[in-house]
Amino acid sequence: MQKFERNHPYVIKLDEVLKQYFVVKVGDACGAKHGEDYEEMKQVILDAFFLDYTKRSVTENDRITGD
Repeated sequence: MQKFERNHPYVIKLDEVLKQYFVVKVGDACGAKHGEDYEEMKQVILDAFFLDYTKRSVTENDRITGD
């Protein structure tokens, strides 16, 4: 398993996103009970990683091709 360093861009982005949420690990074998904020949190995290990545990729490709 890969361990990301604290200064890795993914870790920094995740820290920014999770500032809005209170996250707790549960020891219950049945898992945690999730409220409506859970789905929102997942979407915010995915957007932070993948939408930002898509924007960077387009910008980087434009620079390379000169568009």
